[in-house]
Amino acid sequence: MGRLLKKKTELEKRKKKDDRLTDHVVQQDEYQAKALQAKEEKKKQYIESQKTGTTIKSESIAEREDTFFEKTSKFFQEVKIELEKVVWPSRKQTMLSTAVALVLVVIISVFLGIADSLLAWIIKLAY
Repeated sequence: MGRLLKKKTELEKRKKKDDRLTDHVVQQDEYQAKALQAKEEKKKQYIESQKTGTTIKSESIAEREDTFFEKTSKFFQEVKIELEKVVWPSRKQTMLSTAVALVLVVIISVFLGIADSLLAWIIKLAY
């Protein structure tokens, strides 16, 4: 019974992640469509200005700030989505990996200490 409940919760978590990913893809498509539409509009304005001989007004500072904040917001939303995909190690795995790293550091330190002492002794004999 416990396994069935565990599998059910895992499936629900996966479904939620899939829903978030789908939402993210839809948001990204909408953003790209808006960007493409804005680009096309600028092209039309440029062509029109070339015909009439007028200059195009540049974007106001407020409009540029909006796009900066929109881009920043979108970036952090994507970071959040990516971090939800990360499979974090368990406490036990982290402890074992840390122990292995520390043991290797000690072994290499002892080896280099012995090699250094041996080479220093050889150089003293040579001179």
